[in-house]
Amino acid sequence: MVGVLALTSLVGGYSRENTFVGKPELVAFANTLGYDYFSEAGLSIIGALRAAPANYFREVDVPQIALDIKFEHWQKILTKRANALAIGYLVQEAGDFVPATIRYSDDKSGGVAKVKVRLKGDMLDHLEGKKWSFRVRTKNKDHVFGMRRFSLQKPQTRHFQSTPMMLWLMRSLGLISPRYYFIDLTINGKYTGMMALEEHPAKELIEASGRKESVIIRFSEKHYFSALRHRRRIGRTADTNPPHVKLWNVTPVDDYRLAPIDGFQSSRIAKSPTLTNNYRVAAGLLRAFSDGRIPASKAFDAELMGRFLAISELFGAWHGVRWKSVRFYFNPQTALLEPIPFDLTASLRWQEIISTKYQLFRALIRDEKINRAFRANLKSLIEGVLSGELTRSLKAAEVRHLRRLQKEYVLLGSFPMRRLVRRAPMLMRRFFDKKSASPAPKRYNQFVLARDYNDGGKRILKLFNATLAPVTVKRVYFAHCNGPAPNQTEAVAGGILPLALPPGNRVGRPEGVSIELIADLGRNCGLLVDSHLIGRDGIKTVSADPSVVAVEDRPIPESSLNEQLAHRTFLDFDRDKSVLSVTVGDHVVRHDIIVPAGTTL
Repeated sequence: MVGVLALTSLVGGYSRENTFVGKPELVAFANTLGYDYFSEAGLSIIGALRAAPANYFREVDVPQIALDIKFEHWQKILTKRANALAIGYLVQEAGDFVPATIRYSDDKSGGVAKVKVRLKGDMLDHLEGKKWSFRVRTKNKDHVFGMRRFSLQKPQTRHFQSTPMMLWLMRSLGLISPRYYFIDLTINGKYTGMMALEEHPAKELIEASGRKESVIIRFSEKHYFSALRHRRRIGRTADTNPPHVKLWNVTPVDDYRLAPIDGFQSSRIAKSPTLTNNYRVAAGLLRAFSDGRIPASKAFDAELMGRFLAISELFGAWHGVRWKSVRFYFNPQTALLEPIPFDLTASLRWQEIISTKYQLFRALIRDEKINRAFRANLKSLIEGVLSGELTRSLKAAEVRHLRRLQKEYVLLGSFPMRRLVRRAPMLMRRFFDKKSASPAPKRYNQFVLARDYNDGGKRILKLFNATLAPVTVKRVYFAHCNGPAPNQTEAVAGGILPLALPPGNRVGRPEGVSIELIADLGRNCGLLVDSHLIGRDGIKTVSADPSVVAVEDRPIPESSLNEQLAHRTFLDFDRDKSVLSVTVGDHVVRHDIIVPAGTTL
């Protein structure tokens, strides 16, 4: 009764602040408390109101985080947010992090940590209202709940409890999954409310997942977001495209095959010869796959990738299978890349088949081994949904997160399992439907993409057309030198430029054009490319990305069982268990022991 009266008073106060409050306004207010977030048909506002008092007064342990940021540093964050709101997006820059202190506690641990904090997110949904998204890094080897890098964002950003439910399922099937839970946040003594804490790719994530220390890499989004921001600047000048409109469709740059590759914690990688070598192999495998030089199963762990894609398809989790979202861990023991789920949302749209809709997903399941693992795991998941076994496990995983969320979002309901149950048989009937591609936009913020690499002692520049129209490369030259400048700025011999590039395409392998650079010049300089879009005025300049060498052969060689047993008296083989074992004693091993596929040492 007390809860109902309190909620009535809250709604009454909201009504007094508005000259007219009808049903749409009340529903909109209820939505801020989580009402009907998953749009379940037949959900009653009366039923949600009846459950609200029990949700609010239920005893639930919620971890606490308090951020203390000095006035001058907080002002820097406020200025950064104001600039983002003014231009329609957040621009990340090197000096955005500010020092802060975190105080944290839960039912198991607590403490104080020195950290660096900045705003995160590219779009304004991360900066609206009173709950802003932050990226946090600890200093001096401090940690918060066992993590050194994580994000804080409002629960709606990742669809409330649906993300931790999917991460639980992925973790239970052996995938690396970031830690994710809900906390109460206070900033400089002012209570912000409940936030989602999401672990960021780092060394601690690998350790917590029981993997050997190695590197995490991804396809870089820098060209994509550069083009997106360009579109938004154009949109702000037109009455039909105000700043808040999202213009997602941006040129052929929205293509993993043209994206640079980079790694997380690059300074840590640079300090370790082992991690540096792991990065070289990992990036080389990813580049060889994206260039179409090797099948996907030679770059990725086919079974784990199949599981990741199957879970994503089951939930319709389209956001996490985009090339811009997924991250990859390089397992040095298998010399293969494993998917790390990131930025998940469960749409559960009735007719949507994401395996045919998203470019990277399509490329992966074209591989026979990954496709086989994908289908086998998807079938198993669907059977688990239809039998009720999987839905019962998901409900059990949901309880802890939902009870925490309902302390603030008192009208929030359960995850829509009925929609998952309806979706499961649909996936069987409508598997791999064809979807038409979206039309490409007509304006471009850059005309070419460029990669600079060495090939057999030669310095090569590979150029890709980033538009759907013919482009002419006018000039390639050195600039921004770190030390003495060369005696000439031109990077290619005479007679090569201007160079025509055919229109880019979104189907098939990207066709680039390679030109040889003057190898003994400008090693300490940046490399710039001027290009011109045929039929348009103006020149656009881009800097060349340093490329990585594609690794086409599997780093671990293949071998047969007979080859490994030959002349090795210290090896025994149990054929029933498919296990190789080393006999007791001292042995001199002069050549690699290669464990054949399907065999355990």
